[in-house]
Amino acid sequence: MLLRIARDMDHSDRSHRNGLRRGFFNYLEILLGVAGRQLNLYRHVEAMHQLQRSRDLMAWLEGKRKP
Repeated sequence: MLLRIARDMDHSDRSHRNGLRRGFFNYLEILLGVAGRQLNLYRHVEAMHQLQRSRDLMAWLEGKRKP
């Protein structure tokens, strides 16, 4: 979603909108910092890695099953 937001922005625009863009990303950085302090980031990242490994394994197993 953030990629889409950034892609839709006109980064060559040097008007007051440049400050709005900076403010948006600065505020987003603050929110991410707050969220990061409210969870065990190491455990969360490890859980995401395990989920991806499980999905990869499922895809591999499903591929082996097909004739």
